[in-house]
Amino acid sequence: MHQRIAARHGMQIAIVAVARKITVIAWHLVTKEQDYAFARPSLVAFKRRKLELTAGAERRIARRGAGYDYNNKQLRRHEREIAEQAERAYALLAAQWQPTRPTGRPRLPAIPGAGP
Repeated sequence: MHQRIAARHGMQIAIVAVARKITVIAWHLVTKEQDYAFARPSLVAFKRRKLELTAGAERRIARRGAGYDYNNKQLRRHEREIAEQAERAYALLAAQWQPTRPTGRPRLPAIPGAGP
């Protein structure tokens, strides 16, 4: 998205557009109480646990929690490959995307007395 907009309108406008897009996505995820579809589960669990510990949560020594899966290099590599595949698919979609003209659908009749 950034590259498309930057090519047409410039770098600064592209940065603002991407920032707005990310903000809107975050807002929708929070208000609808949904998880991000392309999140890497072990990385999210690892970061969440790290944040809990920073906030003062109890340390669970010698107990494996949800964030432990992040230590599994094979799982971490697999999740990274899935994320990279999704990025490549999006890049291909964006590269092939062409704007389309509106179809020649008939317009609704004007409401009498509603103005010009």
